Amino acid sequence: MLTDRQRQVVDLKDGRGLTFKEIGKQLGADKASVHKSYHAAKKKLADKQARLDPGIRKTLDKLGMGELPGMHSGWVHKEDAETGEWASSYFFLGKDGAPEAADLEAVLEDAVAKVFRGDLAEPARPQPAGDNLLVVDIADLHIGKLCVESETGFAYDRAEAVRRGIEGTRALLDKAQKHGVAHILFVLGNDVIHIDKPGRTTTSGTPQDTDGTLAVMFDDALAFYVACIDMCRRVAPVTVLYCPSNHDWFTGFALARAVRAWFRDCPEVNASDYNTSHNHRKYFRFGANLLGFTHGDGAKEADLPALMLDEVPQHLDGGRRRYWYLHHLHHKIGKRGRGSARRQTEKDLIGMTVMRDDAGLEDTQAPQIEYVRSPSPPDGWHHRNGYVNRQAVEVFLHCPHDGQVARFTGWF
Repeated sequence: MLTDRQRQVVDLKDGRGLTFKEIGKQLGADKASVHKSYHAAKKKLADKQARLDPGIRKTLDKLGMGELPGMHSGWVHKEDAETGEWASSYFFLGKDGAPEAADLEAVLEDAVAKVFRGDLAEPARPQPAGDNLLVVDIADLHIGKLCVESETGFAYDRAEAVRRGIEGTRALLDKAQKHGVAHILFVLGNDVIHIDKPGRTTTSGTPQDTDGTLAVMFDDALAFYVACIDMCRRVAPVTVLYCPSNHDWFTGFALARAVRAWFRDCPEVNASDYNTSHNHRKYFRFGANLLGFTHGDGAKEADLPALMLDEVPQHLDGGRRRYWYLHHLHHKIGKRGRGSARRQTEKDLIGMTVMRDDAGLEDTQAPQIEYVRSPSPPDGWHHRNGYVNRQAVEVFLHCPHDGQVARFTGWF
């Protein structure tokens, strides 16, 4: 490794073109000592060059970085003058000027240890109080969606989406846990990210008004899920379940697998391969409850009861309380009844929700169908066409014997 004096001499001689006499005058040294320092430095550099991998040396030479004056490592990103192509190269020579073998596992362990200190104990999680399942389904959050207030009457961007998702989850979790929660089913996906391609379009190529790039939307969505699942796991054990969707088919799947990896060593969180797969319809059994989940842009609603019978026949005897949770439409619709007798019992209209009693409906094992509200307001296109939803987040409480016994709603 070059001394400070050797580095100065090489820089003045090769970089600025001074003579040995001029260098000596500037540094307050005689010409002979400057000459000696220069040649000693050049010998060290030549030895360093000889030890450098030939392929890396060739690349650095072409980039005009052949002499590596006193460096022990570096990253070069430069245009090749001959070809016009850009090249990137990283080199590492060690503190003594010799290449060193790096133990990648040791490096990673050291980095993790600096971030996750073992002496930082987590707060103790309270024991679950009660025997109910809480379904936390923050649907159609659309992180990255842009709503301009002067155009739509609503201001919505990445920060507002994450705020509504986190604050809504916190408020509803506080309400629901007072009613006895033994387990939490946390639903991922359902257009959590607004786009699926760098060109600011959905999976099918529909252009969108956006706030930020796809990369920052992904980071925001992961941070949102980690924060919410951390809140949930301090109340009761958590199972995550992912619903693929039309705005972010691939990005949503990658996000679900990222959440699975994040909590892989967390005993309170279960994220199975099936639950984070790209299977468009998924099922969850809890006591006498058989729950089906899908985004709502795929199979026809009328076919969902038959699909449940066909796809999970092993759970039909025990799962007498059957439900389908759908998304995609951004507003509430509830339906009950069997076949042609099925009718709407609840529907969000503009500015109001219409509730109809279920008098005359026979008590059947046909699944109840419920569309989950969205906290995301209408963007320019939806507002222009009159698609104005009642913005909210929702969670659902299921008794292991009696099915859905409560629903908690947070309005925006």
